[in-house]
Amino acid sequence: MKRYLILMALTMALAGCSRDALVVDGEGIPRDVYETALKERLISLKQGNQRVNEQEVKKSVVEELVSEAVLLKEARAKKIAVSEEEVRRAMGMIRGGRSEQEFRDELKKEGIVYDSYMKLVKNRLVISMLIAGLVRDNAISDEQVKEFYEENKARFTAPGKVFMRIMEFSSEEEAKRVLRDVKSGGDFDALAEGLRKEKKAAVTAYGWLSPDVLSPDAAEAVKSAKLNIPYGPFRSKEGLFYIFRITQRTGPQPLAFDTVKGQLKGMLLQQRRQEAAAQIVEAGRKNAKIKVNI
Repeated sequence: MKRYLILMALTMALAGCSRDALVVDGEGIPRDVYETALKERLISLKQGNQRVNEQEVKKSVVEELVSEAVLLKEARAKKIAVSEEEVRRAMGMIRGGRSEQEFRDELKKEGIVYDSYMKLVKNRLVISMLIAGLVRDNAISDEQVKEFYEENKARFTAPGKVFMRIMEFSSEEEAKRVLRDVKSGGDFDALAEGLRKEKKAAVTAYGWLSPDVLSPDAAEAVKSAKLNIPYGPFRSKEGLFYIFRITQRTGPQPLAFDTVKGQLKGMLLQQRRQEAAAQIVEAGRKNAKIKVNI
């Protein structure tokens, strides 16, 4: 009798483990898909150095999967599907420069099952196709784009630029020494020319540059840097050290309408599509029978 009870308990436990994590209108969302979505979200939050409340994250993932289930139901009604080849191409884009095995190993290290991840990707592709079809590409007129641009012109500006020269060194000590020489009365340009000819530093000519292309600390310094004053040393992405001097600067410049027209039209179109998708989700969830087995 005791052995029978143990076997029954074990059978029930195994059945519980294999249940769908969620059921929306009779459609099950497998537990492995839920766990993959959860791990993916937790990894993303931790990589962004965000504080993680695991219970809140679980709740958010459940809500997201329920919304996806409603959209997938709508996609099936519209007979929207993706081929295995499309899924493989999408996985290849996500994989990037990594080999198939490297990518699988990376997922395994994070506790993510490859096939479960593929299911998520496939579902998202179907939903993307559904959303893309909710609003026609020509639904946004040029007049609407122009009106939006005029009302939000201040948001569309090119960042200010600086007219600067850079000296780059392999040694931080050398960069500091040259900076001391300049600050104690040395001529920045004369020193730069001498070092360039002696091949002791990589030296640029003066040119207009956006601060955003520099390392974060240098970019921040450029924003408040005074003209004709040397600054540095800063470490580059390549591990070198550089100092710079700015002689001119421009403020942010408004971007011409024709420059941003295509971008704005795409943004407004995507916004309209997301609103349409949100309406489907709201209507679908209102009457949906949802069962959570987590």
